[in-house]
Amino acid sequence: MLSGLAFAPLIVLALLVAALRTGQRRSDATLREDVLVAALVLGVAIALGTETLSAFHAVTYRAVVGFWLVAVAGATAVLAWRWRRDGAPAKVRIPPLDAADRFLVGGVAALALVLLVVAALAPPQSSDSVGYHMSRVMHWIQNRSLAHYPTWDPPQLFEPPLAEMVRLHLQLLSGGDRAGCLLQWFAAMGALGAASLLARDLGGNRRAQLFAAVFAVTLPIGITQASSGKNGWVEALWLLSLAHFGGLAGARGSAAPSQASVVCAFAALGLELMTKITSWLFAAPVVALALIRWIRSPGRTLRHLAMPAVAGTVLVCALVLPYLGRNFAIYGHPLADPVYRAKDGIAQITPASIASNVVRNAFFQLGTDSAAINQALLRCVVVVHHMIGADAFDPETSQFRPFRILPPTRIEELAFSPLHILLFVGVGIALLVLRPLRAGGSRLQYLAAIGCGYVLFCAAVRWQGPGCRLLMPLLVLASPLVAVVASDIFRRRAMMLVACVLFVASLPYAVGTFARPLSFEAGKGILVTPRHDLYFARLPWSRATYEEVARVVRRRGARNLGVIFTDTGPPEYLLWMLLEDGKPAVRIENVAVTNASGSLATLPAFREFRPEIVVVLGSPWKKPDWRPEIVAAGTRFVLVRRFALAGFYEPATGDG
Repeated sequence: MLSGLAFAPLIVLALLVAALRTGQRRSDATLREDVLVAALVLGVAIALGTETLSAFHAVTYRAVVGFWLVAVAGATAVLAWRWRRDGAPAKVRIPPLDAADRFLVGGVAALALVLLVVAALAPPQSSDSVGYHMSRVMHWIQNRSLAHYPTWDPPQLFEPPLAEMVRLHLQLLSGGDRAGCLLQWFAAMGALGAASLLARDLGGNRRAQLFAAVFAVTLPIGITQASSGKNGWVEALWLLSLAHFGGLAGARGSAAPSQASVVCAFAALGLELMTKITSWLFAAPVVALALIRWIRSPGRTLRHLAMPAVAGTVLVCALVLPYLGRNFAIYGHPLADPVYRAKDGIAQITPASIASNVVRNAFFQLGTDSAAINQALLRCVVVVHHMIGADAFDPETSQFRPFRILPPTRIEELAFSPLHILLFVGVGIALLVLRPLRAGGSRLQYLAAIGCGYVLFCAAVRWQGPGCRLLMPLLVLASPLVAVVASDIFRRRAMMLVACVLFVASLPYAVGTFARPLSFEAGKGILVTPRHDLYFARLPWSRATYEEVARVVRRRGARNLGVIFTDTGPPEYLLWMLLEDGKPAVRIENVAVTNASGSLATLPAFREFRPEIVVVLGSPWKKPDWRPEIVAAGTRFVLVRRFALAGFYEPATGDG
């Protein structure tokens, strides 16, 4: 069960929304925009507040509870002040809906409810979720700080920290990871509202706005991510907020955004850059086109925009510089470990390498259940590569495995969205060909932002199968454009038919996501399977090994555990989960680290650490070569036992 404290962020969000709605509202304001502004304020408060607590090594339960008590009191005070000054909050008025609109609203609500149930019942499962996403949260809590620490898994350090900052608060407030698992779902709901708002900005009517939400919520990759421990929907929420407040969807010649909107746009930019490295690629064209529009907009002077722009720039710097500085201090680069940059990035960017990834990333998401069709698609990819003088199987532009077209899957990193891709491509072609659909140029500008973001991604990131999860925010950003153009092209019945197809196609993903199906199937279904078992559903090979490590630590009564991982992306969080109820708590540290973060072991916070047990952990793909003796944390350890993928070491006689 969730602790009542876990609802503090929602209480603050509701109070902020109510405060924003006090008094007479301008006619074009909506509840959706108020929620986005409140979410931005909340996101900025969490980011800056956590960095402040970290500076004083005060990331503790009491400090975080105090932070939220102050936040609730502050939001209440703001609401009371605005209520006295401007009057009661404006009521939410729901416009009358016809049968078609009610169908769209009902479909979105039903699908959202199913995803909420899955998110509430399923724990973090994927390798990334139980790898760096949740493990860094536990290290921050243990260290009482966001400062970097020695680790065998560098993404725990260099990846942008915002989503995990939120999970850090929820972990401390609730005493577990249940509340944190709902973060993606709440971000998805916010992104759906933002998508419908952008559809309005693009000139869409109510049905187009609803269809934008339908398009976004039925994305197979979005459905599987909504109940995951990742951060794709959080990134999408800030990206769409940036597009809305930055005026990306505004018609050419329309007035520039207000000063408040400019500040909100910069806040969204800062939060976006704090969420995922790829957000730098997606945000760049949105920012560039928004700036061009601001400068060219009539009725506003540069002086009018100068002050909020300066304030927004300061805010962005305050948000991103702390984590960029921590990275630069260790890696000599603000964004990533050079080893990972070489592995994930393209060393030599050429027109051919960009075109190769543009083609492969698109065709990869068109996989079908037919081997013949998939083989035909692969031949098309190979032919195109021959035409541009590139190699579809070039290891210099590929990661993991040679390129191939796979059948559809419900694995959260690999869920394709072929229907949505085809709809977007069709809309793009229609915009380029049919001038009446362009609505004063705003839609072409919007399409250019999406296209440039995609090209930048293809230029910077090697092709990889799980790359479709990285592209999800762009597909969500595309939903308003698809909706408004489709509503102009199709008649009402055709729009409803498309919506029905999307809803039906999404159902298998909603109720059957791999490793967490919404079913009563023993050992698999989340309705009957114990949560403990679900943690290992994606990584069954790790269960026996990690449970044995936990048993040994408990049996020995050890309070200090050193770990050495021999493979990349280790599911370290599973150890924390198995040992979290230890009394007293077990301190877990990565020892004998050989990458750049190993130098941090000499800092005062770590150099006094003396593990009672050191465990060397491998994986089925990289089994460790257990040496008779190792040196870790300044102590000599000897191998005393092997079990499955673990080797147990204890201090040598005379060294302990």
